[in-house]
Amino acid sequence: MCENKCLLLIYVTYPITGQSRSSIFSFHCAYNASTDMAQRCKWKQEDLVRALEDIECNKISFRHAAAKYDIPKSTLCDYVSGKVEVGRKPGPPSVLSIAEEKKLVEYAIEMSRIGYGRTKQQILETVQKILKKDGRENPFRDDKPGNKWWKLFVQRHTELSLRVPEPLQQARALSCTSEAIARWFTDFEQFVDTHDLKDKPHHIWNADESGFPLSPKSGKVVTCSSSRAVYGVTGNTKEQITTLCAVSAAGVVIPPMHIFSGERFRGYNPMNNCVDGAYFGRSQKGWISTELFYGWIANHFTRHVRERPTLLLVDGHACHIDVEVSKFCRDNQIYLYCLPPHTSHVTQPLDVSFFKPLKVAWVKACNSFSLDHPGSFVDKKVFAEIFRNAWIDSVRMSSIVNGFRGSGIYPLNPSAIQPEKLGPSAPYSTSLPKPRPTLNEKSLCDLEALMKPDTVQLYSKRHNEGYDVETDELYLVWSKLKKLTISENSQASFEKEIPIPKSQQNVSTALKEVLTYPHPPSRPQKNGQTSSLPKHLSGDQVVQFLEERQRKKIQEEEDKAKRKEERERKKKEREVE
Repeated sequence: MCENKCLLLIYVTYPITGQSRSSIFSFHCAYNASTDMAQRCKWKQEDLVRALEDIECNKISFRHAAAKYDIPKSTLCDYVSGKVEVGRKPGPPSVLSIAEEKKLVEYAIEMSRIGYGRTKQQILETVQKILKKDGRENPFRDDKPGNKWWKLFVQRHTELSLRVPEPLQQARALSCTSEAIARWFTDFEQFVDTHDLKDKPHHIWNADESGFPLSPKSGKVVTCSSSRAVYGVTGNTKEQITTLCAVSAAGVVIPPMHIFSGERFRGYNPMNNCVDGAYFGRSQKGWISTELFYGWIANHFTRHVRERPTLLLVDGHACHIDVEVSKFCRDNQIYLYCLPPHTSHVTQPLDVSFFKPLKVAWVKACNSFSLDHPGSFVDKKVFAEIFRNAWIDSVRMSSIVNGFRGSGIYPLNPSAIQPEKLGPSAPYSTSLPKPRPTLNEKSLCDLEALMKPDTVQLYSKRHNEGYDVETDELYLVWSKLKKLTISENSQASFEKEIPIPKSQQNVSTALKEVLTYPHPPSRPQKNGQTSSLPKHLSGDQVVQFLEERQRKKIQEEEDKAKRKEERERKKKEREVE
């Protein structure tokens, strides 16, 4: 800018001719235009609203407001006189009004929160339906916006982004409600207090199984840019090996159990180079069974876990609910406790922070094996060795402890479960949804969960009275998070008050008809036996229930065998006649 000014002074010192006057004039116009574009809209919309409020309510002058908020005086005059509407952005208006775009953004965010997120193509088709139904003029081909409109739409609404959703079964969305989680934690807290396990992380364990495919996806490969067909040769099986893991709230992990398919190990030893102390089993299809789970608890879990009593958290899989398993746990002071149904993705520590890094390391280990052994594939013979590498690379005490903390199991804190994870259950929940906390609010909540209630009250009193203690580092961190949270909430509440121009407030009926939300399906009928089963699976009540169910099952099989013999006897008598 200084260089331009010097050039202007040089022109002025020369005698003015027709040609030079024209040059000076064109340069002067270009300079003003570039300066105006550089200075345009450098202020924030919130500052503009505050400045107009000070002018109208506090009766300050235009010049004073312009200096205070760094907004040109002429701009303030245009807004006060009504020449320019508050909230109106420069340039031609968009196809949808500001109010309509706001409704569309709220719809997209809410649909994503409850597990029915819309893709970019679906949003464009939604706008197409609105324009067709409304009969509104637009520059789009067949009333469908293109990539340019989408790019500008996302720029106008920076709170939107494209993400890859995680698949979630409808049964989990139906069951994982805030009410169900709160009821389970109430019973669980009472159980932990009764058996004096609240402050004993070495006595609290979680066990669960997961599958590790022998042919995982390799990801993108390097090839010729003109190639039209790219293949990746894999093994001839889609089999996976089931692995049972157990971890404690203190960050301790015992060696895993691997379950192979088939009746025998033919031509290979599955234990070659395995994880030290690993336990092995086999079943017809390679899945966990009641017999395998009983053998794991009796021969493996009790050998590595010596603390008694021990609380073992499991999901409601059928193999965990067995009379022999319950009796063994009862006799050996192992409290087998069932997690709420279809909620293991948020309440089970292994699913929260353990299995995901282990599976990422498993894929990495398989890719390393393929790199070192071109043309070879991962099979049962080398599974244990490759899994050992993934186990060493991924298993960390910190991730185990974070899993128990994130699921609210230890320290016992139901609010530790992130509200976003309960979003898909909103259509089935009877309570009003809570607003989503910010990152600072989450950090403050996690910090207060680790503090004593008396300390939180003391810090709140200090904060309200307005004095700091420089020697207390924990208070300084808490106070900073508290101030940031209050600042974010006040800023968010003010941003909601920014007015929308009158010309952009209209919302067509077509938009209201197109933006529809899913209706929750009717809840399936619950099995009376399963719903009445207590959560303490190794208690006397459950043992009696399972013994009665076993007797009934044996009686039904005997009656069935008698009916079959009777049918065969009658058939032989008819043949003789």
